[in-house]
Amino acid sequence: MRIASLAAAFCLMALPALASQQSSRAPGPHRDTAALCRAECLATAASRPGGAAPNAAQACSVRCDAAVSYLRSQAERGTAEATGRGRDAVVQPVATARIARPAATHGVVYGARTPSPAFGMVVGEADRLAAHRSAERACTTAGPGCRVLAEFTEACGAVAQGYKRSQWALFISSDPNSYVVTSLSAGAGPRQDQAERAALAECRSRDPQANCRVVAAACAGQRG
Repeated sequence: MRIASLAAAFCLMALPALASQQSSRAPGPHRDTAALCRAECLATAASRPGGAAPNAAQACSVRCDAAVSYLRSQAERGTAEATGRGRDAVVQPVATARIARPAATHGVVYGARTPSPAFGMVVGEADRLAAHRSAERACTTAGPGCRVLAEFTEACGAVAQGYKRSQWALFISSDPNSYVVTSLSAGAGPRQDQAERAALAECRSRDPQANCRVVAAACAGQRG
């Protein structure tokens, strides 16, 4: 009897420390549940014949931790189901917007055989073959030997003309007889100024000694 009393006293003395240590693992309302569980099972173990077993405190801790973990998981599952985030929650369909991309347009530049200054340019045409037919028709109407100078899908196109002073002229003027066309070049870009720069760069690369100027530029959607 005295041994049982000493074992019970030992368990009761160790209970506050064990309860304090283990209950810190069970946050929220489960702390009281863990402490009560350990107190009951330790008291039961101490009242048995022969007193408390040496590993009674550890066994109580394992059993009570398992019980608290189960209660916590049940509470979390209930919260998840209530908020729609549980495993069996119904997934609501999410509407996605499809971004409409503009249809590609075609641009074509035809140039006549130099020294003719004739050319034909089409931008923003939805049909590729139609763009070629229109540009070629415009070129052949004004000059011979028309050929494709450029084909592009950019919004803007430009034509640059390379020219030099005629041997019969003292200087270059607006008179077509004062200069000779040496080349026709095409450029394209998302903006008109970019298309013009590209055409001029192509012209200068053909003949660094020639003068270059933009003779036509247009963008899709522009009205004449």
